[in-house]
Amino acid sequence: STSASSINVPVFKAKPPRQHRRPSGEEVVVRAKMLEEIDAAKTAENAVDLVDELFHVYDRDGSGVLQGEEYDKVLKDLTAHILREAQERKKRLGMSFLPPEEILHQWVVDVVDPNHDGAITLEEARIGFRKAVNDVK
Repeated sequence: STSASSINVPVFKAKPPRQHRRPSGEEVVVRAKMLEEIDAAKTAENAVDLVDELFHVYDRDGSGVLQGEEYDKVLKDLTAHILREAQERKKRLGMSFLPPEEILHQWVVDVVDPNHDGAITLEEARIGFRKAVNDVK
């Protein structure tokens, strides 16, 4: 007979609950400034370095893919950046048309997540972040 103490039962450690903390105002400002730096980058190489840095700021879990809350932050930040630029352009050029935020948001999704899988890889970010910040002047 086998005693209970000699049975090998795998032990699975529960993952700690994800911390859903609100980003500090400082974090949001840092990300916004990084988007502005990407927008102002003088060379493609410099822009790619900045995108890589920003990608790792968003990639809080270190998975190498932005999804879930990380994905949502990217979409929100890029949409806000583009909306600010569009508003500045409207004032500068005296235009009366400003695209609705929902349209801009969907465009951002199309640009940074072209396969619509709900995840942004580093390669998608390198192309999509730059396209998003550079398309409105």
